[in-house]
Amino acid sequence: MKKIISMVLICVMCVLCLVGCGNGGEKDGITIKWYLPLDMSANNKDVLAKVAEKVYEKIGVNLEIGIISMSDYDKKIQVMNAAMEDMDIVYTSSIVNNYYTAVDNGRLLALDDYLETAGADMYKAIPEYMWDATRVDGKIYAVPNQQIVARGVCFWTPTQNVELLGINPEEYLNADDDYKSQLGAIEKYLRLLNGKTGTYTPISDLWGQSAMYLYGFDNVLGQSLPGAINVNAEDPYKIVNQYKSEEFKYYISERNEWVKDGLIQPERDAKVDYLTYLENGEVAPEFSRNLTYKPGLEAYTKTSRQYDPTLLIRTKPLVTRNGIIATMNAVCAQSKNPEAAVKVLNLINTDKEIYNLLAFGIEGEHYEKIGENKVRTFENTTYSTNHQYAIGNSFNLYIREDEPDDIWEQTKALNDNSERSPLLGFSPSTKNITLEIASCQAVLDQYMDSLIYGTGNTEQIYNDFIAKLDAAGVEKIVTELQSQVDAWRANQ
Repeated sequence: MKKIISMVLICVMCVLCLVGCGNGGEKDGITIKWYLPLDMSANNKDVLAKVAEKVYEKIGVNLEIGIISMSDYDKKIQVMNAAMEDMDIVYTSSIVNNYYTAVDNGRLLALDDYLETAGADMYKAIPEYMWDATRVDGKIYAVPNQQIVARGVCFWTPTQNVELLGINPEEYLNADDDYKSQLGAIEKYLRLLNGKTGTYTPISDLWGQSAMYLYGFDNVLGQSLPGAINVNAEDPYKIVNQYKSEEFKYYISERNEWVKDGLIQPERDAKVDYLTYLENGEVAPEFSRNLTYKPGLEAYTKTSRQYDPTLLIRTKPLVTRNGIIATMNAVCAQSKNPEAAVKVLNLINTDKEIYNLLAFGIEGEHYEKIGENKVRTFENTTYSTNHQYAIGNSFNLYIREDEPDDIWEQTKALNDNSERSPLLGFSPSTKNITLEIASCQAVLDQYMDSLIYGTGNTEQIYNDFIAKLDAAGVEKIVTELQSQVDAWRANQ
């Protein structure tokens, strides 16, 4: 254990050195260390130094940003917590550095006493229902990064496919909202592609994260742990083990059949070079899933997938607590300067200059402005611009040249007008089920990939999976969560 801690601390010290070098050294005043889960190269240190310089100018705080890759973030933060490493702000969510676990373990500081003083500006800028979604036992322990929270899965396909196949996208878009109709529309298109291309079409899973909303499920403990409500059920407050549901069994059976019929990839990461098909003027085996439809997504898909896209499937959006807490930043309980840490978060969430500097890099070097709030990123830029979701209030983000001018007005309208989960204001406690959660997570890690990607003997794998979940104490989790929900409702 000592060896692991030493290795992580050495890594973190290197990151801090990278961020601190080149900014003229630390100035007088308080230093705040903020650890973010970003995939950022060493040549981005100039941007982070510029951010630190601006933060010092505006609030007199020395900001050091530690960069840890998203894939390593969970483990490294856990080790740093165990070592009581000096840190002030961390990223937390329902997926990475699990929010509820961090709160129950005493790792995060309640912010309520600071939100009308040091954090007053961001408290006003972020809607009340988003703050309420972060509450645990009535207290706020993190700042939600305001962005799209009305989440619904969507699928894009090349417009070239639509034209060559002569299909009407409205036929697919107007499929009924129930999960069987939606999965049926997806299968219909996959069979069409298979018949024309003679090969499979790789698609992502249709169960994890916000894909759950396709079936009406809102997970209570996060994106994969057992214990959920179904907003479409007669009793939408009843906690169930979603892995024993008809919805889950139907999906994994259908997915397995798609694999057997050669419609989709035989292994999770199998690929097909769809761009070659497009370049040859042919129908391409391409059907791109996005976990969340949002305004401006067409432009993003065009750039990332390298074709003109047509929206073919879009499921009904749902606003849930997990959708809101999916990306947040929190002040560490061990912070020696919590008020200064809150001031940093307040600035990041309300100051457009600093937020966009961290989001897009340095103007003239990484991007150019083509309007008051419109930017064009340089093709050869060395600065990653795909991490804005982890930083702060996206409503302060500059608009890319191919995005609609009213993108944030559209996003706000979608958030405000979409259906909301009955459990939006409920926050669970994991104190009485910590062991069962860890045991169930180990079972999920062992079996979920095979089940949600349809590989192997699905029936046998599913039976083994359910037996091990039962042995791991899944029913105790369900019973405990139901008790908490009942108590919460009684106090409403």
